[in-house]
Amino acid sequence: MDPSAPCYIERQADAEMLRALHAREYVFLLDSRQKGKSSMVARTIIKLRDAGVTAIKLDLQRIGANVTPEQWYAGLIAAVAGDLGLAEAAFKYWGQNQQVGPLARWIGALSEVILAKTSSPIVIFVDEVDFVRALPFPTDEFFAGIRDCYNRRSEGKGFDRLTFCFVGVATPGQLIRNPEITPFNIGRRIDLSDFTSEETKVFADVLQSNGKDGPKLMARIHYWLNGHPYLTQLLCSQIVGDPSTRTARDVDNLVRRLFLTPEARQREPNLTDVERRMLDPDVPGLSGEERRTQVLELYGRVLKGKRVVVTEENPVIATLRLSGVGLEDRRALRVRNRLYRLIFDEKWRRSSLPDAEVRRQRGAARVALLRTATVAGVVVFGVTGVAVNTNRLAADRQTALSQLKDRSKELSRVSEDRQRSLYELERQSIDLKNESAAKARSIADLKARDRDLRRISNLRQSALKSIRRQNQTL
Repeated sequence: MDPSAPCYIERQADAEMLRALHAREYVFLLDSRQKGKSSMVARTIIKLRDAGVTAIKLDLQRIGANVTPEQWYAGLIAAVAGDLGLAEAAFKYWGQNQQVGPLARWIGALSEVILAKTSSPIVIFVDEVDFVRALPFPTDEFFAGIRDCYNRRSEGKGFDRLTFCFVGVATPGQLIRNPEITPFNIGRRIDLSDFTSEETKVFADVLQSNGKDGPKLMARIHYWLNGHPYLTQLLCSQIVGDPSTRTARDVDNLVRRLFLTPEARQREPNLTDVERRMLDPDVPGLSGEERRTQVLELYGRVLKGKRVVVTEENPVIATLRLSGVGLEDRRALRVRNRLYRLIFDEKWRRSSLPDAEVRRQRGAARVALLRTATVAGVVVFGVTGVAVNTNRLAADRQTALSQLKDRSKELSRVSEDRQRSLYELERQSIDLKNESAAKARSIADLKARDRDLRRISNLRQSALKSIRRQNQTL
């Protein structure tokens, strides 16, 4: 988003990050995608520069992944020094120090060129920092070097003027492969929250056009999205460009067209990104199927409303948060909004489980059915008191098993019908609320007309009396 865009909403995190960087604290802005991180960084850079701070944005994706360590660190120097007009001096230093490794040259160039030839505070925004995981070599030493820059502040040489801000979709544990060797517990973490109803009042004002009720439309958008930054702005832009979207019911229909059809779910990049991150998660130490199974099993608990306490050390919880579907609320994890709950529901979760896990669950179900059938056969045997042979018992057990399977299928159908009925009831409830509001408006209109008629009648009576008096006078 353009830093000067009027639709940008400032949140508490904007002020927190600006204060921290002015105080020369290292900052971590690590969260899920499309939450407003890039726009926030762009606006912060402008504010820092206005205050006399040299702010540089270092996008790791632009350096690329098909590189050697030598090329990668040279790319870092090129990006930073190039913004300051010091590329020639930096690469001269780089070429004169080939006897040391690329990390040492990177830190040395910062000290002997960047800091030595500048006097203002410098903030380097390391954007797309999670891209280090795509590199063909370990980058733990890179973060060890950043920590060394922090520790050197007490030595002078300008390091007290140098601050880093890391931006991306990751946790510190995902960035560093061996945290025991490379502890990275410096700096302040900035948490980005979704928009509150109060913060989106500016959007309601924009929607208030052509006779539309902006606050009511915005309330319905919040009902579906709970302040999701990207999706909220997307839905608002659609409503602004569509004069026919005027009521809460129109918003519901728009949500269905944009997000709830099979085609829309494949077309909308936000939904495909959420699904990809949940089905192909980054959980260290586990195979692909094990990672997916653990993420989907934990997500199933969240869907059922079970309390899942948020802990920074749990990589599965981190995956749900960074995918965008999980939201921390009072130290517990919940589904981020109503739209996600409807799209990534229990049916989707079960269909997304790996084949091995599905087979395991089906096997467990078959064992349970066999045990139930066996118990049923024993009960029948005890009640009737009739001695049966082995073939008869096997036949009874098979019959019971078949009945239980039929019952299981029937319960599954009932459950699916119940889900459909609940969705239909919700839709009917929405329609009834809209109809009720329309009736209330009609009644109000009728009352207003009745008052007008009474007022006209009174005026008429007064006029007739005045005419009679005039006639009597004449």
